[in-house]
Amino acid sequence: TSYGNANFVLTLAHDGDWLWAGAENGLVRWNLAAGTYEKLDRDTGLASNRIVDLVVDGQGALWIATGAGITRYDGQSMTTYDESNGLDSNRIQALFLDEDGGLWAGSRDGERGLNYFDGQSWRAPPTGEMGIDYPSVTALAGSGADNLYVGLENRGLAHFDGGDWTVYDSGTGLPGDEVLAALLVGESLWVSFPEGLARLDAASGAVEETVAETELQAIHQSTGGSLWFGGQGRALRFDPATGGWEEMTFGAGPHPSNDAAPVYVRLTDTTGKEQVIEHPNPQATVMTGWDEWTIPLSDLSDINTTNIDSMTVGVSGAGVSGKLFVDYI
Repeated sequence: TSYGNANFVLTLAHDGDWLWAGAENGLVRWNLAAGTYEKLDRDTGLASNRIVDLVVDGQGALWIATGAGITRYDGQSMTTYDESNGLDSNRIQALFLDEDGGLWAGSRDGERGLNYFDGQSWRAPPTGEMGIDYPSVTALAGSGADNLYVGLENRGLAHFDGGDWTVYDSGTGLPGDEVLAALLVGESLWVSFPEGLARLDAASGAVEETVAETELQAIHQSTGGSLWFGGQGRALRFDPATGGWEEMTFGAGPHPSNDAAPVYVRLTDTTGKEQVIEHPNPQATVMTGWDEWTIPLSDLSDINTTNIDSMTVGVSGAGVSGKLFVDYI
C-alpha cells in the first residue's frame, strides 16, 4: 500500500504483532496477525508527516522523531514534545532507548545536540555537554548514561564513559567523519559512514576492522544474533559465528523463475471510470535492472487524473508466476 511518497521508508519499528513504518509522508501501522493497517499523519496528531526515527518503550508506547518535535503514541492518544517541553531543537534525528529504559534524542540545530526524557519532560542529559558547539546528532548507541556513543554529522563519533567525553574521527582511524548509523553488540561497536563500515573495540575505541561497504543507512541485530545492514536497494547480513557475509540485492535483475509477460497499470477515478496502460515491453517481467516507466498524463484522457480512487499494477496472462519489484510510484 502506498500513500503519496510514503513508500520511501525512513525507519521501522517492530513490537509484537505490530510493525511500524515511518516515511516521508506519514506513519503506517500494520497488524501482522490480522493483516490490517492504518495510516497516521498530522491530521491524526503527529507533529510532522516526515518520520525520521521510531522507538518503542517498555510500556509499549511509540516515540516518533520528526522535524517538528517528538510525538508519543500510546495506541489511543498522541502527545507532542518540542522546545517548549525542554528539547534543545525541534529537529530530531535519532532516538535511543538504553538498557535502563532511559530515552535519549539526538537533535540538529540545537545547542546541546542531546536530550534526555526524565518521565515528564525533556532536559539536558546526565552526561553533561560534549564540548562541541551545536553538534548535529545522527545516531545513538550504547548501554546507558555511563556508556553512550553519539554519531555526529561531519564531526565523527563521540563517546561518554561515565566521566569524560572522547571524540573519534577520520584522524583516529575511522573511515570518515559523518556517521550514518551505529549499534553496540557485545564488546564491538559497528559504525557506518558514507566511505565504509567500521567495527570498533568498545572498551578502547580502537578500530578493529573496516569493511568497504558504503552508504549503509541502518544497522540492526536479529533475535538469532545476525547483523543486518541496510542501504539503497540492498541489504547485507553478517553472521558473527562464522564471520560470513551475505548480500541481498533488489532490482538487480529479474527473478530467475519469472515467466515472460506484459505489465500493466490500471487507474480508476472517483466516478468509476478506468483506464489500463501496458508497459511498452511485452516481456517486462524478465527485464534486467530498474526501468523507469513514465506515463504521460495525455495518455490518460479516459479518466479524471485529478481524482484517482485506486491504482493497480499487474501482470497479464493466465498462470503467469514470478516476482516483480515496484518502487517510487
